[in-house]
Amino acid sequence: MTMGQKFSQSLKAVENAIAQQRLEGLEVPPDVAEEMKRAAKGEIDIEEGIRNTFRKGDNEKFATFIRDNLRKLYKTEN
Repeated sequence: MTMGQKFSQSLKAVENAIAQQRLEGLEVPPDVAEEMKRAAKGEIDIEEGIRNTFRKGDNEKFATFIRDNLRKLYKTEN
């Protein structure tokens, strides 16, 4: 699998996680979604995404959502 294919797969996993939240009646804030995408691309690590989310004053629930879903994503790739 090429690096581009891995990124594409990772971004699709992020999109699926966000869609799942919508199905559950939650809306992931755009800035949180961007942090998730950055982590999926390997631009930042999971912990940095969580720290950035908290610095912006976003809800702890979404920080937990990011952590849990990105860890799942990371485990499926390695």
